[in-house]
Amino acid sequence: MDWILPLDHITLTHIDQTGGKAARLGALMRAGFPVPDGFVITADAFLLHHPIFLDTRPPPPRLSPEFMKSLADAFQAYFAPGERVAVRSSGVDEDGQGASFAGQHATYYYIDAATLEQAVVDCWMSLWSPPALAYRASRDKPIRPMAVIVQKLVDARRSGVCFSRDPLDPRAGTVVIEASWGLGAALVDGRVQPDRLRVDDRGAVTLLQLGDKRERVAATRADPSMGRLEAVPEHLRTARVLTDDDAFQLHEITEQIETLFGEPVDVEWAYDADTLHILQARPITTLTTGEPAPVGPMVLFKPLAENFTEPLTPLTVSLMQAVIPPGSTFVDGRLYVGFAALRRFMPLKLTDAECVDLLLLRRMPDPMVPHPGRLALLLAGLGVVWLSQGAFWSRSARLMPQALERFPPWLEGVARQTGNDPVRFMRATMFGASPFAPVWRDVLALNISAGRYFLLMGLARQLLRRWAPSLDPDLLADLVHDESDMWSRRMLDAVRELASLANAHPDAQKALRAGDCLTQVRLLPQDHPFVVGLGDFLRTYGHRGPREMDLASPRWREDPTPVLIMIRNQLSLPEAGSNAAYAQHLVARDKLRRQLGNGLKARCINRLVSRIRYYIALRENTRHYHTMLFDRLRRKLTSLEHDLLLAEKIKTAGDLFFLTWPEVRSLQAADQPSVALAGVIRERRIAHQRLARTRPPETLNLHLAHALMPDEDANVLYGQRASSGEAEGVARVVLHPDQAGHIQPGDILIAPYTDPTWTPLFPSLAGIVVGMGSYLSHAGTIARELRIPCLVDVRDCVSRIRDGQRVRLCADLGFVQLVDGP
Repeated sequence: MDWILPLDHITLTHIDQTGGKAARLGALMRAGFPVPDGFVITADAFLLHHPIFLDTRPPPPRLSPEFMKSLADAFQAYFAPGERVAVRSSGVDEDGQGASFAGQHATYYYIDAATLEQAVVDCWMSLWSPPALAYRASRDKPIRPMAVIVQKLVDARRSGVCFSRDPLDPRAGTVVIEASWGLGAALVDGRVQPDRLRVDDRGAVTLLQLGDKRERVAATRADPSMGRLEAVPEHLRTARVLTDDDAFQLHEITEQIETLFGEPVDVEWAYDADTLHILQARPITTLTTGEPAPVGPMVLFKPLAENFTEPLTPLTVSLMQAVIPPGSTFVDGRLYVGFAALRRFMPLKLTDAECVDLLLLRRMPDPMVPHPGRLALLLAGLGVVWLSQGAFWSRSARLMPQALERFPPWLEGVARQTGNDPVRFMRATMFGASPFAPVWRDVLALNISAGRYFLLMGLARQLLRRWAPSLDPDLLADLVHDESDMWSRRMLDAVRELASLANAHPDAQKALRAGDCLTQVRLLPQDHPFVVGLGDFLRTYGHRGPREMDLASPRWREDPTPVLIMIRNQLSLPEAGSNAAYAQHLVARDKLRRQLGNGLKARCINRLVSRIRYYIALRENTRHYHTMLFDRLRRKLTSLEHDLLLAEKIKTAGDLFFLTWPEVRSLQAADQPSVALAGVIRERRIAHQRLARTRPPETLNLHLAHALMPDEDANVLYGQRASSGEAEGVARVVLHPDQAGHIQPGDILIAPYTDPTWTPLFPSLAGIVVGMGSYLSHAGTIARELRIPCLVDVRDCVSRIRDGQRVRLCADLGFVQLVDGP
C-alpha cells in the first residue's frame, strides 16, 4: 500500500490511486512538459484515515504517526528547508470529461513543513464542503476518495488558462488564452478580468482584448495575516500580460498537450521570470453549441447596451426584473425586447433587417413607405398608450430644465420611506408613478421619451431632401447644435477648472502625476484649494461612475481615482478656445435661410430643429439624475452587504451582487451563513467574466438577410457614422475612462462603449471609434457637439485595433482603416 508517490512516476493508469489531476500531471511530466516537481499523497492514505464514507461531513481525522513520518520524509526529500509549496486536491473522479469539479475542492498556497499536515487534512475535508456536495448532487455522483498533490510553488509573475478550442465557439479551431498577473487563483475564481487572446493555427495573435486586472494573488506574502488578494499597481492594470512570443509558445505547448491526451484541453499555466510552467491540464467541459437562448425572437435593448457592453450582475438583473415592462427579458445579463410585438406596430413597409436596424437606432429606412394596415393598428395602439401615458409624454415635451432640480430631495425622501427594501424603492421610483404625477419624478421614463428625437431627425432629413435637395445632408447635425447648459458640458467644464487649479499649485500637480495619485491627494491639507474643489466636484458628480446602471459598479464618491486621472489628463491640454461648433451652427442656419427663406417650410424645419435640440438636452440631462437613482439603490445594498460581512454570511465585498434578491433575503433570515452560496458566487463570477468578453448578440432566434459589406479587407473595420469628418492618428484603446492616462492630444479613441463619464476625454481627441453605440448614444451626441468624427457599432474594434497603431478614420464613409496593417 503506497501512501506517497513521486509525481514523475505517475501515469494515466494510476487514476484510481492519484486522481485525474495528478495522473495527468504525471503523464505530462513523463512526456517532458515543464511541470513543477513534487509528490502525491495517494487515495490509500485517504482511506487509511477515512475507512467509512459518509454523506455528511465527518470530524477531521487524526493523522497516524506512520503517515506523518512518511509525509515529513517526502517533504524533506523534495523541498529545501523553509521552501513554500502548493497543496492541491486530486479527487479520483476529478478533472474528468463528465465533471471537472473545478474550484469545488481546496487548494492551499504558501504551505511550509509546519503547516503541511493541516493543509492535507483540510484538502481531504473539502470533499464534504457544501459547494462540493451540491456539485456532486447535481450530477448524481457519489463521494470518492481524494488524493493530494504537494508541488513546488511557482513564483508566478503571470498566469492564466489556455483552451485548445474556444469554449464559447468550439467551431473556431483556434487556441484561446486568458492571462493575468500573479497566481491564477484570482482568475479561476472570477475575481479579475483577464487579457484574452485568440491565436490561429499558425500561432499568430488574431485577437487581443486587454482586461482591467484590478487584483492579483501574489506568490509570496509579506504579511501572512493579510488575505491573499492584493491590488495591482495602476500602471499594470491594463498593461498587456503576454507578448506575441509568449502567446506563440503557449499555443504550441497547448496543441502538443491536446495531441498527448487526444481531446480538447483546458491548460493552466504560469510564468515565473521567463520560464513557463504547466500546472494542470483537463478536458474542456464547457464547450457550447452556439444555439440561441430558448426565448422567442428578441432584439437587444440598445439604449442600455450602448452605455456599457458588460452583462449586468445577477443582483442587478434580479431587481430590475421587478420593474421592466412586459415583453422584455434578460438573457445572460443583457436586456432584450420582444421583436414580434414591436414589428406588428411598425407603420412602415420594412423587411425584418430594416426593422432591426430601426430598433437598434442604427438608421432610418430610406425611403419611408407607409404600411396602411399597420398604420391603423399603430393608431389604435397609440390611442391605448395615450390613455395611460399620453399626459406624461405631452408634459415631458414642455418640461423646464429647472424642474429636474426637485428630483434629488424627492429621491432622498423616498429612500427614507422605503427603508432597506430595494424592491419597494425601485417600484416607487422607476416607471411606477401615476401619469398625472410631476413628470420630473420619473427620470428614467423621461430619458426614454427623449429618444423620440431620432424619429424627428429622420423626418427632418426627409423634408430637407425634398425641399432643399442641394443642401449637404450633414447640415442637420450643425443645425441641431445646442448651446444649452447640459450637465455633461458642466461636468467637462468642472474637470477643466480642477485641472487649472492643479496647474496653479505644484504640490497638487505632483500628487496627480504620482502612480498612487489618490493616496498622494489625500496627503494634501484639507483646506488646500484643490482638495476643496475636488470635494465640491464629488458632492455634485460623486454619484457618477463607469457602468452606472450596474449596482455592483463603484461610484466616484467611493473611489475618486478615475476623476483624478481625468484631471491629470487635462493638465497638459491647452485652455478651451473659441466655440467652432457654434460658428458652424450659425453658418448652417444661414445656408438654410438662403435655401428656404422665411416661409412655411423654413418655419416647419426650424420647429423640428428646436424640438430635436430640446430632446437632445433632455436626454443628456436626465442621465445625470437617473444615475442618482442607481447610486441611492447601491448605497442601500452596500449597507446591507456590510451587515452580512460583519455576520460572516458572505466572505468578500462584492459577493452580494452575484446573488439574486430572493437569495439575499434568505441569507438575511438565516441564523448561519450558507456555505453553499460560496460555490454559487464563484461560478457566477466566472460566468460573468466570460460573458463580459463577448459582444452581446443583437438578435436572438431571428434570422436576417444582412446587406453585403464591401469586399473584406483585414485592414478595414466598418461601422455607422455618428459624427461626420475624417482623421488620422494614433489609436488609443481604452476599456474604461479611468485607464486613459496615456491619451495625447490628436489621438483617436478606440472604446467598447462610452457614457457621460467619458466626456472629459473627448475635447483633445482627433476621432472616436466605439464598439457599441448609435447616433443617439453619448459618444455621437458629444462628438457632434465638439465636431469630432465618430464611428459607432464597429464590431471587434477594441480587439482588432492595437494600442499605438496608426489608423485613418473616415466617418462619412463608415470605416476605419489600419494604416500600419493588422
